Amino acid sequence: MPTATDIPQMSPLPDGRFCVHGTAVVLGQRAVLLLGPTGAGKSGLAAQLIAHGGRLISDDLVVLEPTARGTTCLRPEGAPEAMELRGFGIAATPVVGSAPLALAVLLGASGPRLPEGETWGPEGGKVPFVRHPTTADLAAKILIWMRAE
Repeated sequence: MPTATDIPQMSPLPDGRFCVHGTAVVLGQRAVLLLGPTGAGKSGLAAQLIAHGGRLISDDLVVLEPTARGTTCLRPEGAPEAMELRGFGIAATPVVGSAPLALAVLLGASGPRLPEGETWGPEGGKVPFVRHPTTADLAAKILIWMRAE
């Protein structure tokens, strides 16, 4: 299972929601949450997913709302409709306000080749959790996985 030392922690908000350092992109009607330390490649991977038809919820900070149906990713109030493109600067990006969370991906050390199904998220709204290094084929893997689920 993910531990407090290897993924960003969800910080509780007064209204029962949580915030997390990450980037969320909608693929189809569901969100993938990209987690990892600063510089891990969250925004770069999000840019690849957006180039393939994804839509940005939020870059760098995401609000998670546990619901009866799972967890919803939301844009923080006042978040810019933009994302950081390392080496290019800040770019305006069309955004969506929210989507149900379907997958959390931790960018960093690789997990097992055929993982045994870790989950992550608020109680009652946990989703599949994948550990993967930032590689050139990761966006394609996420797109294929999301279509298959």
